[in-house]
Amino acid sequence: MLGFHVNARTVSFKGALIAQSPLRVGAGQGQSGFSPIDLSCIRIVKDGREIPYIPGSSLKGVIRSAVEQIIRTAGIKGVDACYPYAASSCFRKYNKMLEEYQRRMRSEVDTEKVIREMLTFVEQNYCLACRMFGATGIAGHVVVRDCYGDKYSFGVRTGIAIDRRTGSVARGALYEVEFVNPGSRFSFEVLMRNMPNYQVGLVAAAILEVNNGRVLIGGMKSRGFGRAKIVVGEVSVDHSPMAGRLEGLIEGDPPVTIPEKGGMDDEEYTLKVLEAFKEAWVKFAADR
Repeated sequence: MLGFHVNARTVSFKGALIAQSPLRVGAGQGQSGFSPIDLSCIRIVKDGREIPYIPGSSLKGVIRSAVEQIIRTAGIKGVDACYPYAASSCFRKYNKMLEEYQRRMRSEVDTEKVIREMLTFVEQNYCLACRMFGATGIAGHVVVRDCYGDKYSFGVRTGIAIDRRTGSVARGALYEVEFVNPGSRFSFEVLMRNMPNYQVGLVAAAILEVNNGRVLIGGMKSRGFGRAKIVVGEVSVDHSPMAGRLEGLIEGDPPVTIPEKGGMDDEEYTLKVLEAFKEAWVKFAADR
């Protein structure tokens, strides 16, 4: 993978995230300001209005988790995804080495040489997920923008807590949860800088998992919340709309043919775009 010392290209998917079931991305109890609701949706002031939004960092975490699962399921030798909290995680194994490279960059004259050595070390040792999404001391190549509410409405559901010891309703356990209703629409954009087609394909495969309902977003997933659909309205390369053949970025990286949108509606175009990039990952995996 290329570092950030050059700008080879940036691929972006831009469109909308549409709630298919109640969707709750909340501020947490006690953080709802003057709202009478116990658990309110997180909001932000944009263009003078207070609107719901999904933090890009939260959605990036959802996509990363799905990508890690896809990588592990593929079971390709030398292509893996570490478990972030395990003793064998990339951070726990290699952080001291990264700190040494950073010390050398501050003290040595030939900084470019140290950067090349560090990039080689990361490429050869860090797992694919950490190289794509980042780790402590390593910048990620995937950026997910905050998703701002565009067309939305709110709902409130009353819940109760059950005392596990008695099996009855816990004392004073009635609470209200706010959510955005199904059909609510948010902006969506993900940028993938200096990433080979097969890695963009992993992100595409993760988005397909969201759209198929196998990966959920937000809180209260076990209560029927969290289904969403991501619609890609435009694919851009270096900030210009793109259709046609996109060559591989590195040796062994399969090319991708990005479809023309033409008369296709957004959902049909989304499926064709995501499947085209996912196929690059499938081909890459098959060749290993």
